[in-house]
Amino acid sequence: MQIINIKKGVVSFPTVQIDDYPDKDYRALMVDLARRFHPAKTVFQYIDLCFLYKTKYLHLHFIDDQLYTLPSKAFPLMPTKDKSYTFEEIKAFNDYAKARGVILIPEFEAPGHAASLNLAYPDLFANTMEKADATLITESGAVVTQDSIICAGSEKSMAAMQTMVKEICEMFPDSPYIHIGGDEANIEAWNDCTVCKQYMRDNGIEDVGELYSDFIARVSRMVLDLGRTPIVWEGFPIKGAERIPRETIVIAWESHYHLPQELLDEGFRIINAAWQPLYIVSSLVRRWYAKDILNWNVYNWQHWWSESAATFNPINVTPTENVLGAQICAWGCTFEQEIGLVMENLAALSERTWNVKRKSDLNEMLENMESLLKLASVLIA
Repeated sequence: MQIINIKKGVVSFPTVQIDDYPDKDYRALMVDLARRFHPAKTVFQYIDLCFLYKTKYLHLHFIDDQLYTLPSKAFPLMPTKDKSYTFEEIKAFNDYAKARGVILIPEFEAPGHAASLNLAYPDLFANTMEKADATLITESGAVVTQDSIICAGSEKSMAAMQTMVKEICEMFPDSPYIHIGGDEANIEAWNDCTVCKQYMRDNGIEDVGELYSDFIARVSRMVLDLGRTPIVWEGFPIKGAERIPRETIVIAWESHYHLPQELLDEGFRIINAAWQPLYIVSSLVRRWYAKDILNWNVYNWQHWWSESAATFNPINVTPTENVLGAQICAWGCTFEQEIGLVMENLAALSERTWNVKRKSDLNEMLENMESLLKLASVLIA
């Protein structure tokens, strides 16, 4: 296996005064299993990698538009043929992780990224559009149909969501967190859904932005009622956010929908998944390396996208216990595409969250990582 040169990296990150602030307990890797299906073997390899790097959580993105990779007794048409895991494999993931002190965080996606739900069970999840051929062109040029977002006003869809949440909780009995998705929802489609519009009238909801927050609130309560803590991506608007239980943890990644400080001011606990330097994406056009992460800190957000508030003016928040930690996010890659960068960057992330205050200089940390990467290469071979 070829290891990417960890000496690369040109981005420098501003620092904040850390002083002796406590080190972070939340250290995580997210792997996308729904855009590019990963064989079961690779999930075990990632559990081993988390164990080696003392990374406490492995966040598994199971469901998206492309695939529904979980098994289901409640919705047997949902799992994608030949690209979903069996109940036996899910149990094996749980057992293997538990034996190594790694905690799995399962994620489904709602209300957006939900084509796999709508196509399998349109009578349960799909919107009731005023025009049969209704499509919507967003400002970004994306084409939205009723297949991409589930109905937020239907009693049937919410009952089905509750059943799905319960089934996922049962599949992951040792997972204290259930990730409910919640980002990049093309909510404008709800303006053409007769059921959503009636729900808004009945519940005093002014617009689809507030309906978005209402949906996140209802699904969060489903998770809380089952004794788990919901996690959601930054995505819901400020308007209506007062509806969302403050037990809900928000992953701040884009610095666009909601800024990190705004989330903190509203009383949420947050996780840092700043695009720069914590994302690994399928195009691999923009890359960040271990050196970039070692020069970063958990209270800093940066981005490359012109629409993000963290691009031209990197965001630093005052150190607080309500920033729980950080995570690497590997999106849309095959195992072969992502594993080199994951090995390097996850080691750096674990170092920078385990030791929020720097304990050694950059060259010393890079030298220590060289030995660790050799061991990791053997472990996952």
